[in-house]
Amino acid sequence: MLDLNDPRWKTFKGGYQIPCDASIPLKVLEKTDDPARVEKILKEFWQELHHQGDVNIASYMTLPHLIRIAKEKKLPQADIPALVAVIEVQRHINSEPIPAEFEAEYEQEIKQIIDVIQLNQTRKLDKDYTTYAARLLQHPDQ
Repeated sequence: MLDLNDPRWKTFKGGYQIPCDASIPLKVLEKTDDPARVEKILKEFWQELHHQGDVNIASYMTLPHLIRIAKEKKLPQADIPALVAVIEVQRHINSEPIPAEFEAEYEQEIKQIIDVIQLNQTRKLDKDYTTYAARLLQHPDQ
């Protein structure tokens, strides 16, 4: 997993195909326990990492950290498996590939979303959470 202090974060493009330094909100997410702040960061990720089907390197580099933080904090937001599912689907459709140096680790780390879903087994499963969790559980490698 790319260290959040690595200067390459500033060069990675997001869904708008312009530089998107996702390390900044990830660092905030690591430290906050404020549900409103968590929601704001997840909304920012939706806006910046995915745009009309476009995803890019910043999108891919963010997901392993988002999953790690969600596991550590036991975050219940449906936006987490939803964002993972959307980015994973879109990366296979005319998107910039994951850089070879990060590909193996990414493939391993992304599967940890299953742990996030399992942490939330006792939550009331609304339609959104169920839809995205089922998609990821059905096809954890896509």
